[in-house]
Amino acid sequence: MSQMFSNAHNFTLTAGVCNNASGNIVHNTVHNTVYGRKRRREEIEDGPDSLPLKTPARKRRRGEEEDGIEVVLGKDLKLTLEIGSGPGYLHAGENKKRAVIVKVFHPGPTVREQLELTVSLSKGFLHPNLLRVEDISSPAAPTQFIACENGARWKTAEGPLAVALQEDLAKSIDLGLKMIAGLSAGMNYLSIQAISLASLGVENFNIFLNIDDRFLISINPPTSTQTSVSEVLRSANRVLHSENIDRSPAIPDLPHPPFVPHNSSATSPPPSSESQDLVPPESYQQTLVPPRREYVWRTINRGPQSLDAIARRITQDLHMKLSSVNVLMLTDGRSAHRCAGYVCEEITLATTTKQSAVVSHDSPSPLEVCSVCHEVVGLYEAWRTRSRLAPYGQVSDMRALEPQ
Repeated sequence: MSQMFSNAHNFTLTAGVCNNASGNIVHNTVHNTVYGRKRRREEIEDGPDSLPLKTPARKRRRGEEEDGIEVVLGKDLKLTLEIGSGPGYLHAGENKKRAVIVKVFHPGPTVREQLELTVSLSKGFLHPNLLRVEDISSPAAPTQFIACENGARWKTAEGPLAVALQEDLAKSIDLGLKMIAGLSAGMNYLSIQAISLASLGVENFNIFLNIDDRFLISINPPTSTQTSVSEVLRSANRVLHSENIDRSPAIPDLPHPPFVPHNSSATSPPPSSESQDLVPPESYQQTLVPPRREYVWRTINRGPQSLDAIARRITQDLHMKLSSVNVLMLTDGRSAHRCAGYVCEEITLATTTKQSAVVSHDSPSPLEVCSVCHEVVGLYEAWRTRSRLAPYGQVSDMRALEPQ
């Protein structure tokens, strides 16, 4: 995500400082809690009508709300599935038959501070791409937790992304573009709210997906692990293929990539007899071996881009069915591993649909498990077959594919 938003401005995060809707700065230090700041001794002792120094603590009853957040008992929660970990454990669960995401914090001397910091960073938000905190545990509870609105149908966003890769190319493109648009919109809202968290960047978030294909951001305390857009996409690849290969975009990262349409009169390598062995689009889609699909994140220097512009542009393309992306078929003449029928579709995503594309390869990469012979491709594998190949990087076909 740091790469994705490297050109975005006016977005910084600092610990414990945020602006409310009126523009007033609120400092959330360790003396602040989600229930209000502690009273100073001078404020309590000044004046004959002041409150006594020791006010009997009122017990917090079940179901009582503080700052719009309900205090609930742990026994009322039903945990159904662990969906992640970090500074605490994330679970899918139910509260009064209502689906929620429950974050259980690791026990320790600062556990309540971690909970309160998490709540202070999340409460008061009203945005479709930000996960809202709805319930918290009592300060006296043996296990500290928060419960958020239902926002996940899988472990994290990479689960549905991996399923889309396996099932449908158009769905994979559609879901990938929705993630970029949703995260951009959520981050833009945070920047408008002047959220600051010192030592944190935009990577300190959990990303979820709800049943309506809506991506949700959950803000974590400073001790959380980091997640980025490229890492979420790589995680989806790992879930599906059980491999940890860091792909570089096959498309050069230029302001205007050298796309050559099939019917274009632009200068391009003339067709040769060597290119006749390429598998045509109609044939490779009918192969018995389903194509391997992966996500690749493409970083493009397009100058300053606002998060709002990225979100609006992609969302508009999705709504107007203008989110078709170019499909290129490339042949790597230097690859030694050749299995008939192999196809890998790299779904290359960028901050615009125009710069996104699907690149189709006819040979596996080193360290990849070939989907045809199921062998691991060696780094320096010897030639196994004799075949006439097109020059490296030659475009054999280019089509437009529109997500459904």
